[in-house]
Amino acid sequence: MSDARRQLLSATITVLAKCGPAEASIKRIAEEAGVNHGLVHHYFGSKQRLLIEALDALDESLTEQVADIGSKNEAAVFVRTRFLEDPVITRVLAALITLSVESPELRTALHLRLERRARAVANLLNVSVEQAHALIAASLGAAELSRVHPEIDPTRVTRALLGVGVPRAQ
Repeated sequence: MSDARRQLLSATITVLAKCGPAEASIKRIAEEAGVNHGLVHHYFGSKQRLLIEALDALDESLTEQVADIGSKNEAAVFVRTRFLEDPVITRVLAALITLSVESPELRTALHLRLERRARAVANLLNVSVEQAHALIAASLGAAELSRVHPEIDPTRVTRALLGVGVPRAQ
């Protein structure tokens, strides 16, 4: 993979996480990557393909980390910290969900990847796929709500859903 292509994928994740979907233009992503915006079309053909491949790169990184998990406790911690609470991942997914409203191609790709993610979470936690979907949806919702309502703590919400490490209210 060329350096420019790798930089564009990384910059896409960075821009989506820092700036949200409204600011994730091809020009802004290319600026973040330090490359000419024409390279987006050269390497990916469209913004939607760039977004899909950036999500794939993020998922590939998570998949590599899953291989190192040895115990059920490690699995629960990994799911909580990487799949559910990681602010970059939750912001990127929330931004892609927003962008997918206008793009059937992105919506289909995102749906398939979220299904795969839910199956992975279900396997790691030994829960049903439906329960995994609920955990993912709740953590994404909590992360997005915390932007509007700062009193909502997405980490506490996710931990409460997983039933781990939540101190009782006094």
